[in-house]
This record gives sequence, structure tokens and C-alpha cells, in this order.
Amino acid sequence: MTPAKTTRLSTMNSTHSPIEACLLASAILLLSLPAASEENDDGVRPWTRKDGKVAVGKLIAVEEEQAVISLSERQQFQVPVSELSIDDQQYIKTWTPPLPVRPLHVPKEARFADGNWYLVVHGKISWEEAKKQARRKKGVLARITTQAQLEAVTSMNGEKSYLWLGASDKKKEGEWRWLNGDPVTNPFWDRNEPSNGSGEDYVSMRPGGKWNDLTENSRWGTGYVVMWEGE
Repeated sequence: MTPAKTTRLSTMNSTHSPIEACLLASAILLLSLPAASEENDDGVRPWTRKDGKVAVGKLIAVEEEQAVISLSERQQFQVPVSELSIDDQQYIKTWTPPLPVRPLHVPKEARFADGNWYLVVHGKISWEEAKKQARRKKGVLARITTQAQLEAVTSMNGEKSYLWLGASDKKKEGEWRWLNGDPVTNPFWDRNEPSNGSGEDYVSMRPGGKWNDLTENSRWGTGYVVMWEGE
């Protein structure tokens, strides 16, 4: 294949579009590569604007209909998805953000969801012992604050266990807090839960994902969720 030619834009005038001004201001090279060029093993590929200009880089994020493309370690730019070619728009639709590097102390079975790593552990256990076991694994009894996190843990659990989470209202009845002290602001309680029965001060996640409150040594405590915060 004929080597790619590069063209450096060195002037700016009022006829340039906002994205052209951004590229010029950042001293970005626009490369005249065939639109059919393939993505390499590092995810670097040509990005073709509807005006025919092409930049080579790696997609690193899509934010509010803007594609964020990295050209090098220090250069990146944003371009409206609508200004890219149909092929590029289709690529973005099927693109999956890369997972962060898994820390060495996080087991390979753990799953990443919305900023944290999660692992489901099965077996009859009390809430207090589950908290200790999570710490031994260099994690914490889990916080689940988003739908994506809930779905990830539910998927790992299947229909197996009632899983302890790291929330309690032991210190003040009705005031549910995570182990780090944060209030539980987005609970996924099941219908008629929490029931606030005698000593039911600890959050458990039922098979299917809904929560209920249980006593510390409840016979329903048949597993727990460990969480490692993303880095």
C-alpha cells in the first residue's frame, strides 16, 4: 500500500468549522489515508469526516454524541458523531469501552461494572463474617448504587443465593448506610421491604436482584458480594 501522506494545517480563518479550529489549535495532523484502512491491534484506525478529511487515532470515549479520539499520548480531540462517515458511526455503535487493567489482588472471576469490580461468593455465612471475609480478600462488602452494578451482580449470582451487601441501619433504625458511611440513596428494595423486623438491620440481595433486610445471622444469608474500587 502506498505510504500515507500527511498534511499539516498551519493557518486558521473564519471559514473553518469549529472542529477544524480545534484541530488547528491543537496542531493536529490530518492524514490522507484510504477510508477502507483497517483498525490495528491497538484499536488505532482512520476516522473520516464527511468533508473527506481523515485523522488516524483511537476512540477512547463517546460523551454526549461526541467521539473522543486520541491521536497520541498528549493529543486528543472531540468530533460530533454526526460529522463522521457512516462507517465510523456504525463502528461507534458497536464499540465497547475497554476495561481498566484489573489489579493483581482482584480475582480474574471478578466483573467490572460502573467503576468497581465485583465478585459473588456462595456459602452459608453471617453478615459480620461476610464483612470480615471481604476484607481478607482486600476488598469490602459491596456497595451497589447503579442499575449496571445491580445487573452485573445479579447475573453472576443467577438464582442461587441471598447475598449480603455492605449496608445496615444498625446504628439508627431506618437510616441505611454503606460501610464507608455514605447514605443508601438509590436502594433496590423488593416490595414491602425493608420490613424492619426485630433485628433486621442488614441488607441482603435476593436472587433476581431485589433487596430485603435480614438479621445478622439469618438462615437466608447464603452468600455475599465483595467489591474492589476501580483504580
